[in-house]
Amino acid sequence: MRIAIILIIIFMVSLSLAKDSKDDNNRLKRYALVVGANYGGKERVLLKYAQTDAVAFAKVLKDLGGVENTDVSLLRDPSRSEFLSSLYAIKEKLELDKETFRRLEMVIYYSGHADEDGLMLGDEKLTYKDFKSGIKRMPADVRIAVLDACAAGALTRLKGGKKRPAFMVDESADMKGYAFLTSNTADEVAQESDKINGSFFTHSLVSGLRGAADITLDKKVTLNEAYQYAFHETLSRTEGTRGGAQHAGYDMQLSGTGEVVMTDLRGTSATLSLDEQMDGRVYVRDENGVLIVELKKYKGRNVELGLEPGAYKVMLEKSGPMFQAAVTLKKDKETLLNENQMKEMTLGATVSRGSVQPGNAKVDSLSFGDALAQAGSAIGVVAGKAAEEVKKAFNANDKKPDSTSEQVETLVVQEEYDTIPISFAIIPAWQKKNGQYRLPRTLHYQSFNLLFGGYYQLQGLGIGLLGQWAVEDVDGVQIAIGGNYAGRNMDGVQISSYLNIAGTVKGWQATTFLNLAHDVKGFQVSSFGNLAINVKGGQGAAFGNIAYDVVGGQGAAFANCARDVRGGQGAAFANFARNVEGGQGAAFANFALDLKGGQGSAFANFARDVTGGQGTVFANFARDVTGGQVSMFMNAARDVKGFQVGLFNFARSVEGETFGILNINKNAEIHPGVWVDEAGVVNLSLKTGNRYFYGMVNAGIHAKEEKNRERLLVSGVGLGAAIPVKMFFINTDISQSHVAVSNKYFTTLGSSLYRLRVGGGMKIFNHLRLNGGVSFNIMQHNGKTLDYQDYLDTKSWGKDDKFTYWQGFYAGVDF
Repeated sequence: MRIAIILIIIFMVSLSLAKDSKDDNNRLKRYALVVGANYGGKERVLLKYAQTDAVAFAKVLKDLGGVENTDVSLLRDPSRSEFLSSLYAIKEKLELDKETFRRLEMVIYYSGHADEDGLMLGDEKLTYKDFKSGIKRMPADVRIAVLDACAAGALTRLKGGKKRPAFMVDESADMKGYAFLTSNTADEVAQESDKINGSFFTHSLVSGLRGAADITLDKKVTLNEAYQYAFHETLSRTEGTRGGAQHAGYDMQLSGTGEVVMTDLRGTSATLSLDEQMDGRVYVRDENGVLIVELKKYKGRNVELGLEPGAYKVMLEKSGPMFQAAVTLKKDKETLLNENQMKEMTLGATVSRGSVQPGNAKVDSLSFGDALAQAGSAIGVVAGKAAEEVKKAFNANDKKPDSTSEQVETLVVQEEYDTIPISFAIIPAWQKKNGQYRLPRTLHYQSFNLLFGGYYQLQGLGIGLLGQWAVEDVDGVQIAIGGNYAGRNMDGVQISSYLNIAGTVKGWQATTFLNLAHDVKGFQVSSFGNLAINVKGGQGAAFGNIAYDVVGGQGAAFANCARDVRGGQGAAFANFARNVEGGQGAAFANFALDLKGGQGSAFANFARDVTGGQGTVFANFARDVTGGQVSMFMNAARDVKGFQVGLFNFARSVEGETFGILNINKNAEIHPGVWVDEAGVVNLSLKTGNRYFYGMVNAGIHAKEEKNRERLLVSGVGLGAAIPVKMFFINTDISQSHVAVSNKYFTTLGSSLYRLRVGGGMKIFNHLRLNGGVSFNIMQHNGKTLDYQDYLDTKSWGKDDKFTYWQGFYAGVDF
C-alpha cells in the first residue's frame, strides 16, 4: 500500500512538471521593431552609423534576446507612415498571440535624429506624444523603448514620467507596463564615433547585452544591468569629447514584481570567457576587424561574452602596454582567455597617425625580383612622405581624436596592419592562417599590379589589369579592366570595364557593366546597371538603376527601380518606386505607390496615393489624389481633392474642379437634355461636370425630311461654363461637331461645325430647366457641297468655297 501511494505521488509530480514545462515553453513571446535612420531631413547632417547601430541591436536580440528572425522588423530610413505601419503590424500579431502565450513583450529601438519634440523620420516627424501613446496602446504585457538620438531624453520628461529603480522583468515575474531607455538627457546630444563605427551609447548597450553587464554572473542580463553598464560606459567615453558628457536616462510606468531578462547567455552558441585575473579595457573584433564588444574588465571578476562561432582578435589595453590574442570560438563551446595567452604589441611604428618611418618601410617585391625590391627600398623615404600627403588629400575630413582614450584606440586599430607605401606585384601574396589562405593584413598607399591586386586597406592609388580587391576600406582610387572590390567603405573612385563592388561609396563608381554598393553618397555611372541599397546622390545608367532608398536622383535610358525616392527618377522607358517624394519623369510610364510631388510621362502614370500631380499624354491612374491630374486623354482616380483636366475624367468623388468632355463622379452634375437649333436639327445632349464648368456631348438629326434633301446628322463635343443666380443661370459653351447627310455619315468626311453659344435659363422644377440663347456658327466644308445654310431660311453673313458664317439660336430643356 505504501509503495502504491509513493508511485501515485511520483506520477502526480511528473504530470505537474510536464505541465509547468509546457507552460514555460508557451510563457514568453517577444517582438522587436528596430529602426535606423541616417537621414533626418534636409537641414540635418547625414549620420553614418544609425543603421549600423540598428543592425547590431537587432542581431543581439536574435542571438541572445529570444526574438525569432521572423519577429524582428528592421527598418532603414523609414517614413512616418512606414514606421507606424510596422508598429500596427506588430500590434496585430500581438492580438493574435494573446491566447497562445501567457506573456507578451515588445521592444522598440530607434537610432537617428531627434529634437525636443520628436523623432525625425526623413523630412517628417513623429512626436514623442504620438510615439508614447502608440506604445501604450500595444497589447503587450511589457513594452520597452530604447532611443539613441539627440534630445531623446525629452521623452522621459513628458507628463506622468517618473524615474524608478530596475524595471526589467524575468520569466517568473508578473510585471506589466512600459519602460523607456534613452541615450541622453533632453539637453544633451547623442554622439557617434568613427573609431567604433557606431554611437557610444548603442555600442556600450550591445556590449552589455552580450555579457559585459552581467554583474550577478547568473548568465542573464536584465535591462537594468544593461542600462547601468551603458550609462557608465557612455559617460566615461564622452567626458572628453567635443560633444560633452552624455548621460543615459530612463522612465517607466510598471507595476508588479521581478525583473525582465533582456538577454540569456545560456542560449548562445559560443562563449568567450575572460579570466578573472585579467584587468584593463578589452576590445573584441571579428575576423573582418569590426569591433563587436568593448568593456572595462576588472580584476577578480569573471566575464562571459555570448558571440557567434568564428575567429576573433582580442586586445587588452593596460596602463601602458597593449596585448592581443587571436581566438577561435567553436559552436556550443566555452573558450577561456587569460593574459598569459596574449602577446604584447609594439606601438612605436604607429604613434604618428599614418606616418611611415624610413627604417620600417616595406616594399612588396613578389613579382619583380630583388632589383625592384632594392629600388623600392631606395625610394622608401620619398614614398613614405608622399603617402602621408596622399592620405591627407583623401582624408581631409578626418578629425583629431576627441580624447586620450580615443587616440589610444586609434593606435590599436592601426597596429593590425603592415603599412606598405608602394608595392608592385603580379598577384597578391596569400598567407595561410588557421588552415585557410587569406590576404595579409596590409595597408597600401600605392599598389601597382600586373594581374590582380589584393590588400586589406588602400589609401592612395591601386591599379590592376584584372582586378583590385580591398577587404576593408579604400580611400583613394581603384582602376581595373576586370573589376574592383571594396569590402567596407570606398572614399574616392572606382573605375572598371566590368564590375565595381563596394560597401559604402563616397565618390564615384564607373563601369560598362555593373556597379554594386550598399550605400552610395556620390554617384554611380554604368552602361548596363547600378544596384545599391541606399543612394544619396545619383545613379546614371544606359540600361537600369535599382536601389532601395534614393535621396537624390536616378537617371536611366531604360528604367529605374527603387523603394523610396526623395528627389527624382528620370528614364527613357519607365520608373518604378514605392514611395516618391519629389518626382518621376519617363518617356513611357511611371509607377508608384505613394507619391508626394509629381509624375510626368508621354504615355501613362500609375500611383496609389498622390500628393502633388500627375501629367501625361495618354492617361493617369491613381487611388487618392490631393492635387491634380492632367492628361490629353483620360484621368481615373478614386478620390480627388483638387482637379482633373482631360478629355475623360473618372473618379468616385472630386472635391474641386473637373475640366473635360466627360466627367463622371458622385459629386458631378449630370444633365441630359434636348434642344433644337435654327436649322431644325433636334439634338440630344449630355452635360457632365460641376456647378460652374461642364463638358458636353451631343448627337442630332434634322427633324423634317424634305423632298430632294437628305436628313442632316450632327455629332459633337464641347466645353462650357455656367453662373447660377438663385433659380436662374447664365451659361456659354463652345463646341465642334461633325455634319453629314444620313446615308453617307460613315463614308464621308462631311463638314465641321464650330459653334459658340451664349444664353441662359431658369429652373422650373428640381429636375427640369429651360434654356435658350443665341449662337455664332462657322461651317468648314472640307471640300464638300453640303451646307448647313441650305437648311436655313435666313441668309448667312458670309460664304466662300471653304467657310460659311451665320448667326442662329437654340432652345431646349435639361433634366
